[in-house]
Amino acid sequence: MSSEYQSQLCDLVLRVKEAVESADAERLREVFTPDARVDVNGRFATADEIVKHVAEFLSRVEHPQLDIVSVDESEIGEAGGLAAVGVELAWVDRHAWEEHLLAGSLIFPLAAAEQGWRVPGLTAIQAQARQDDALPGAGSVAAAQPEAEAATVAAPPAPPVVVPGMSAASPAAEWPRQPRPHFRSVELFHLLGIYQAVVAIRPLDVGNREFLESLLADSRALGQALARAPALHGENRAALGALLAAVAAQEPGSAAERARQILAAGGRLVRRAQGRRLRPASGGELDPLPADYARLTVVFGPGLGLGDQIMYLSLLRALAAHVPCAEITVFTLYPGLWAELLPAARERSYRGDPLRPFRFLRRDGAPGRELVVAADFGPNDLHRRVARPSRGRDVLEVALGPRRAWFARAGTEPVRTEQWPAPAAGGNYALVAAMAGRLCPAGAPWPVWEAAAPRRPPQRPLCVLVNPLSSKRFRFGPEHWAAVLARLDGLVGGLRARVFPGVHPASRAGAMQVVELARAAGCVQVAPLDEGEAPLTPEDGVARVCRAAREADLCLTVDTFTAHLVPLFGTPTVTLTPWENRDFWAPAPWNEVRVVPTPDPAAVESLAQAAAASVGG
Repeated sequence: MSSEYQSQLCDLVLRVKEAVESADAERLREVFTPDARVDVNGRFATADEIVKHVAEFLSRVEHPQLDIVSVDESEIGEAGGLAAVGVELAWVDRHAWEEHLLAGSLIFPLAAAEQGWRVPGLTAIQAQARQDDALPGAGSVAAAQPEAEAATVAAPPAPPVVVPGMSAASPAAEWPRQPRPHFRSVELFHLLGIYQAVVAIRPLDVGNREFLESLLADSRALGQALARAPALHGENRAALGALLAAVAAQEPGSAAERARQILAAGGRLVRRAQGRRLRPASGGELDPLPADYARLTVVFGPGLGLGDQIMYLSLLRALAAHVPCAEITVFTLYPGLWAELLPAARERSYRGDPLRPFRFLRRDGAPGRELVVAADFGPNDLHRRVARPSRGRDVLEVALGPRRAWFARAGTEPVRTEQWPAPAAGGNYALVAAMAGRLCPAGAPWPVWEAAAPRRPPQRPLCVLVNPLSSKRFRFGPEHWAAVLARLDGLVGGLRARVFPGVHPASRAGAMQVVELARAAGCVQVAPLDEGEAPLTPEDGVARVCRAAREADLCLTVDTFTAHLVPLFGTPTVTLTPWENRDFWAPAPWNEVRVVPTPDPAAVESLAQAAAASVGG
C-alpha cells in the first residue's frame, strides 16, 4: 500500500476513533455512504440505525476508548478497495462501575468520494479474548509465587476491596468516580508492574535506600489508584484486595522478594480478567524523525539510575537541535538534573506522583504536534499500553538494556522498531549517540560524550569531592577511603575533602565513618558535603552536588552517578569499581576508572597515586 493510501486509511480510522472517544456518534455519518449497510456479528442495520445504536451506547458508558491495533488486510487502489483492521473497544459501565473490553475486527470496502474515502458497508466481528497479558517481569518471577497465595488468586468473588491505609470501598454503584483524565485498570496494573520489576531486580537496599523507599511509596500510590478505578469486568475482588494489601504492606527489608510475588499474582489476575491485543511491530532501520514537532515531552522511567539517565544526554541534545522550535518538558525522578544539563527544558519531577507524566500527556487543547520520548533501561511497552500515539502525537520509546527503540504513530501504520549492535567502544554512551544519529541525522555524528564545561586547572589547597556510597556489594569500606584521603593529603601537600552523605540516614552514617576515620588518620580538613547547611534532600541533592562539582578540583567516587555527573563540569575524576563493566563507564577523557576487586594496602596506594597524578601532584 502506497504512503498516500496509508495516510487516507489512517485518517478514516482515526475519524471513527475520535467519534467514539468524543461520545459524538453523529460524526460517524461522515464515514459512511448514505446507503451503507452494517453487519455486527450477523445482525444487519443501516448507517442511520448504527449511529442511533452507538449514540444510545455512548450515553450509558463513561471513558469510551477505541484503539486500532493492527491492519490485518488491505487492497486499496485509486478508486477504493477493501481493508480489515483489528480494534479494541474499552469502556466503563456507568452503573456497575466496571471496565469492559471487546476485541475484534472491522472489515469494510472503501469508495472514493470528494472529501476522502467513504464506507459503503462494514462487517464487525468480535474476537475471542486473548489470555496473554501480564505485568512486566511477571514471566521471569512467576516461580516465586507461593502456593498459598496462588490459591488466594483463584478464590471466588468476594466483597469490595479494602486496602490498608484507605477506607473500605463502598458498593460498586457508589464507588468514587475517577475524573478525567481516566486511567484504565489494565494501564494502572501495567505501571505498577514496571515499578515492582525495578524493586525486584535492582540492588537498592544498600546505598540506595531512599530511592527504594520512593519506589515503594509510588507503588502504593498506584495501588490506591487501582482501588479507586473501575473494576475489571469479571475481576476476582478477593485477589485484587490481596494484591493491593501486599503492595501497601511492602517494606524495604523484604521488598525484592515481595515484589516478585506481587508480579506473579498481578499477572495471573490480569490474565483471568481479560486479554489484550497489541499493535504489531516491524523491524528494520528507523526513519529520521520529523522536524516539525511543536512539543517534545520526555518521560524517564523508574528503571534508570541517575547515572543511567545521564547517558541519554546526547540524545536529548540531538532532539533539541533537531526540533529547535519545540517546547521541551522532561519528567524525571531526579529533580534538578535536567535544569542543569538541558536548561532550555522545563523539568518536572514525578516523585510521589507516578501518574503525573501520563496526566500531562492526556491534557486537552495542547497546540501542534508532539513527540513523546519514553526512555528507560528495560522495554516498558508504554507506546502500546499507556502512552499510546494519537492524531497529533507520535511516541518514541527507547530501552538501554536491549539496545532497542520503537516508533509509533497513530492510525494504521505498524510500530517501527530497531535494535542496535553492541558498540565496539564507548558502551551505552556510544549506543545512545548512534541512536541520536539515526533519528536526528542532520547533526550526525553526535559526540559520544561531551562536557558541559572545559577541564579546569587544579587549585591549592586541593578541593576533593568524595562519594564512597554505592548500591553495589563493594568491599572497599570507610577505613579504605580514609586511608586513601590520608595518603593523598601527603602526596599533594594538603587538601580539603567534602564527602557526599546521600539523602538517607543510613547512607549518612556510612559517609560520617569516612569523615571520622580520615580525621583520625591526620587528614583534618574532611567534612560532609552539607556541613553547616541543611541536609541534602532528594529535591535539592542533585543541584547541590552539581555546585560542589563545579568547585572541586578532583572527584574520588565509586562507580555510581557522580562518575557520570562530575566529569561533565570539567572536574578530573577517579572512579573505583570492583569489576569490569565498561558499558556503564563514562568515556570522559579525564575520568580514570580503576578496577579494585580487593581493598589491600597496594590498592589504596595505587588509588592515591592515580588521584595525585590526575591533578599533577
